[in-house]
Amino acid sequence: MNRSIIAFILTAIIAQTFGLRAPEITIQPIDYVDELSISRSHDEGVVLPCAATGQGTITYAWRHDGQNMQFDQRVRLSGGNLTFSGIVLADAGKYVCLATNEFGTSISREATMQIRFLPFLPDDAKSFYHKINNNARLYCQIPSETSPRPDNIYWTLP
Repeated sequence: MNRSIIAFILTAIIAQTFGLRAPEITIQPIDYVDELSISRSHDEGVVLPCAATGQGTITYAWRHDGQNMQFDQRVRLSGGNLTFSGIVLADAGKYVCLATNEFGTSISREATMQIRFLPFLPDDAKSFYHKINNNARLYCQIPSETSPRPDNIYWTLP
């Protein structure tokens, strides 16, 4: 019998006998959707939390839209937490946290991060003048790719 198969079977028997198992995720990542969605202009950090308990050393990894994530200066792994120091539209999507020890891997619930953004308005905006105390109608065409759709639109005058 192959040595790796024997090692796997022995590890499984020992783990079963002594109650050793994959980590248990104790803090699940949260959704950032609708009112909690993140603005593209959000300058503060955003954290997707994740924590687990279990035997041995626990390591963490994250997947974004089913792909293993790579970390850099902007997106970091801090403990089990996924920390963003700046937001870009590509950050929108589904996230899962993976907590692994020598006895297995546990996968968190799927969390959604929705990024709010307002696309640039067209350059063909026109100035107009209107008599004081008369009604005027202003139109604003919000592009269909705007997500989530704004509930209110406010006009300001210079």
